[in-house]
Amino acid sequence: MDANLSELEAAADALMSPPFAVSDEQRKAAEQLFLNLQKLKHPYQVCKQILEGSQSEYVIFQAACTLKGAIVREWNVLSASQLEELRLYLLQYTANHARIVGYAREQLVHVLAVIVKRRTLESDKKLLFDSVFSEVTQLLAMEPPKRACNDGCMHTPNAQKQ
Repeated sequence: MDANLSELEAAADALMSPPFAVSDEQRKAAEQLFLNLQKLKHPYQVCKQILEGSQSEYVIFQAACTLKGAIVREWNVLSASQLEELRLYLLQYTANHARIVGYAREQLVHVLAVIVKRRTLESDKKLLFDSVFSEVTQLLAMEPPKRACNDGCMHTPNAQKQ
């Protein structure tokens, strides 16, 4: 996976670079790499490895997009326990990785929303909402993870300043 992850991060760099910095062929190859990722069948483990290993916001965003597409596409073949495990993983991952901000975090939350919304159509809504509420409450009660400042220092978000 490390080789693939470095390929994905290089592709993200190519796509995020200004047009004069990469050739059309490099940009098309990078686009194709992410299109191939989104076409994977059952990409859940690969996406988890990407989420855990990547430092690139764009690669994390693409992994989240891949998860969302696969969940919608493969909903009927995923078991309730697989969906629950994935929902819990994404909830904990999003809460524990404060370094992920903006569009990547938003996409991860969209994946969670798709799972919860579709599960409400198939299961006991009250039980599901109680479970989600309880999990979010527990995560909010935890000490927030430390974030790196632009100057490299570490601090806890929203900590009271003295």
